[in-house]
Amino acid sequence: MSVSYDEKRKCWYFVGKIKGKWYKRLLTIDGRHMKSEKEARIEEQKFRLLFDPKVEEVYKMKWFELFDLWLNHWSETVKETTSHNVGRTLTLHIKNKIPNKQLRKLSMLDLTCWRKQIDSLNAKVKFKNELLAYLKKIFVFADNFFDIRIKFAERLNPFKDYSPQEPKVRTVYTPEQLKLFIDQLDNDLLKTFYLIAYTSGKRPGEVRALQVKDFDRENNTLAIYKTATNKNKKGRVEIYTTKTETSIRAVVLPQFAAEKLSYFLDHHHPDPNPQSFIFYSTGRGPTQPISERYLNDHKNVASLKAGLPQIDNYEFRHSFATICSELENGNLSTIAVVMGHKSTSTTSEHYDLSGKRKVRKLAEDLDDAISYLFKE
Repeated sequence: MSVSYDEKRKCWYFVGKIKGKWYKRLLTIDGRHMKSEKEARIEEQKFRLLFDPKVEEVYKMKWFELFDLWLNHWSETVKETTSHNVGRTLTLHIKNKIPNKQLRKLSMLDLTCWRKQIDSLNAKVKFKNELLAYLKKIFVFADNFFDIRIKFAERLNPFKDYSPQEPKVRTVYTPEQLKLFIDQLDNDLLKTFYLIAYTSGKRPGEVRALQVKDFDRENNTLAIYKTATNKNKKGRVEIYTTKTETSIRAVVLPQFAAEKLSYFLDHHHPDPNPQSFIFYSTGRGPTQPISERYLNDHKNVASLKAGLPQIDNYEFRHSFATICSELENGNLSTIAVVMGHKSTSTTSEHYDLSGKRKVRKLAEDLDDAISYLFKE
């Protein structure tokens, strides 16, 4: 059955199939117009109870029965081991912590009490939110299969971690460390990729998405307007437009980096036609961008061989920003433009820009200026 609003008569009604026949009901059992959706749904249940004995069984269904029905249905869609292990966890933390009432008698208070019990567990927030997601799936199952709607379940908010978080420490490579790192890479494809990532300040996906036509040799510039990502349902590499409008930009490479890139295209690229990807897939060829897994595997090995701390692909961008901030023309607004940020606040908030080192240097200068006055 379904509930709708009749614009002509200005009242609610429900339609449904009972004993093989379709009904459209505009009036309550006692002959009144239904003035709200809630009233229409209540009348719908009453009407079905009068004409369909099977509905009465559903109407009286209790929480444990619904959970067991859902668990059997869900178990058919997953592996046997997953069904056993996860099912045991869900039984412990969901089924047994909610009172075994008739579903129509479950209240927001019951679910709030369940939420408090889960919140008190000594477990990660991710685990608690997974339990909450499973609970909501059970109520969606009740709606889809038995037409039992428990709307207040949707109002349960996700769990949050209120414990103080330690700031993430970013790994930044100095130019000397970059040289050590690049020397340990296996081939020119990888060496050129990380040199361009370090000297251009581009996002990893933007570097992967570069095509030969995007490199202007005369002006030493790279056109940035697309990015490569694996974040799709099929797990394949796909090309999208850049993150924001300000991310569409032209980046000027240092002269030596532009020369290295030109040499790579002329001597080591298998097919440098305009549509080919500069940093191509070693398995599928120049028609596909280099894979993230391939980069990560070789990056981790190279950093270990060089005796350097592990670095994320995105942190080459952080390294670029930090090194540029120490240069004479490396002001905040210029770096924000190069990195494709909409405002300088993004640049200053998410990138160190050697701020800690400048603060320490300022303290050292202040010490030199004052300390001699207090020497005994």
